[in-house]
Amino acid sequence: MSFARRSLAAVVVLALLSALTVVIAGSADASARHRSAHSSGAKHHKAAHRKPVHRKHRAPRHTAPRPTSTTAAKAPATSAPTKHPVKAPAPTTSPAPSPTPAPTTSPTPTPAPTPSGVTWTSGVYPGDGIDAAAATRFGTWRGAPVGLATVYTDRSSWANFADDMWCVQQYQGFAGRISIGIPLTLGSTTLADVANGAADQYFTTYAHNLAALGRGTADLRIGWEFNGDWMPWSATDPTAFVAAFRHVARLFKTVLPQATIDWNGNWGGSQSGHDPFTELWPGDDVVDVVGLDAYDGGWVPARTAAEFATWAAADHGLDAWLAFAQQHGKKLALPEWGDLANEADGDNPAFIDGMVGFFRAHAADLAYEAYFNDTNSAFYTTGGATSLTRSAAEYRAQWSGAAA
Repeated sequence: MSFARRSLAAVVVLALLSALTVVIAGSADASARHRSAHSSGAKHHKAAHRKPVHRKHRAPRHTAPRPTSTTAAKAPATSAPTKHPVKAPAPTTSPAPSPTPAPTTSPTPTPAPTPSGVTWTSGVYPGDGIDAAAATRFGTWRGAPVGLATVYTDRSSWANFADDMWCVQQYQGFAGRISIGIPLTLGSTTLADVANGAADQYFTTYAHNLAALGRGTADLRIGWEFNGDWMPWSATDPTAFVAAFRHVARLFKTVLPQATIDWNGNWGGSQSGHDPFTELWPGDDVVDVVGLDAYDGGWVPARTAAEFATWAAADHGLDAWLAFAQQHGKKLALPEWGDLANEADGDNPAFIDGMVGFFRAHAADLAYEAYFNDTNSAFYTTGGATSLTRSAAEYRAQWSGAAA
């Protein structure tokens, strides 16, 4: 072979080796970029599904309207804001969230000890932390253990509601019961839609997830405070409300036969325009407990023992809700009650004394009660600050036995 041909062959070989090096380097760089993109995507996925800290934020409390005036609307309480209306898609076009498989046997929490002299289940919405540790701290502060914790679900969308077990998981190991605020509808889904099964997949998934966590005996406050005008499920249409409530209650009972269904109204009459007792009762067959949320303040003051008696005897007041529960063979629950610092009554120990006195007098008819220890009604925080100093002292005295 001539020198010229040998030189040409060498050049060709060198060119091929150079091209091969470029290909290998490019492949390695692409692989590195893929690994980097995958890692970034995984981080984004985790962040998007991180469970939010749930708190129930309350607007200033509105009570039943005076006969001659109209009560202003109360802003809906949400655990997460809904930026866009959420329509419940038809089951055939929207896949249901995957429920957590229920174990063969669901562990039942051991009943919490009962405070001395208290024969009913006494609980709290801790506010100062949403978990078993916060409930325990509250019990230690008042001098008597907590037997029930009030919690709320995510309400930003149907899918988020169905999969949201964050608050329930925060009480794993808690010896007491839990009472859960269950939305009756979300977004643009109407009560009639719910009654017709538009959200069945979401309620059923939530029920299965509760069972999987061993909370099949929870108290379910379906569509709580329905007789107000501040919730998306406000019972402005009695027929639609009753139909939706009955439908959802039956769904839960099918999956969780030992759950307690609470029909939970608000103190006073009805801002929704319909009498809760004569128009909004879903029926004895789908309700286990009659619930009432009750706070001081409003158009009937309760600043003394005499005023508390008037407040309790007011139209659709505490006494009336108890009588209604008794007429239907149900126990009465107070899933939320409290002294509101931002209302006219302010720091009001007479209200605390009156409420605990009511609990003691009607213990046999009481399913449970839970103090709402948050924001304007907070008695105890880890920082120890509260503007309700006299009410807090009266509450502690009642549970420690000093005021019994």
